Amino acid sequence: HVYLPLLSTYLPSLTDSVPWPLSLCTWDCWCYAPWLLYHCDLNDGPIRVYDIRASNLKGRLLSKPDPYVKVWCGSSHGKSSILKKQANPTWPDQFNFVNILPNSVLTLQVWDDVIGPDRYMGTCSTTICPGTHTEICQLKMSTVYYTYSYSH
Repeated sequence: HVYLPLLSTYLPSLTDSVPWPLSLCTWDCWCYAPWLLYHCDLNDGPIRVYDIRASNLKGRLLSKPDPYVKVWCGSSHGKSSILKKQANPTWPDQFNFVNILPNSVLTLQVWDDVIGPDRYMGTCSTTICPGTHTEICQLKMSTVYYTYSYSH
């Protein structure tokens, strides 16, 4: 965590509304001059999303689901393979997106491939931070796990 005590001296109205300590992800590269506060690193970079798995997915009635995942980050998107009759799937897919800005939102949606319109099972979202992170997302009655690596 980063503490910015000098900032509160010069800009008390801004820092009064900001929780302390600040997260490195949110304020990873803020630059301060007596008259200006600005973000100094808006470079985009690649993100890799992998090791996507879920536990306790429920199908319709007594059947197991045929799940797949849709993944978005920035304007990039992809869709995983469909795993037949899997309540606890581990998808072999990985997603590599380029030109992703810092603090973009990474979204995963879980779907069940059924006859007719596919059945929506839930959404996981996180604001990306530099580094490698493993996320756990609780859906209604199941859990999704995934890892992403982001560098900018």
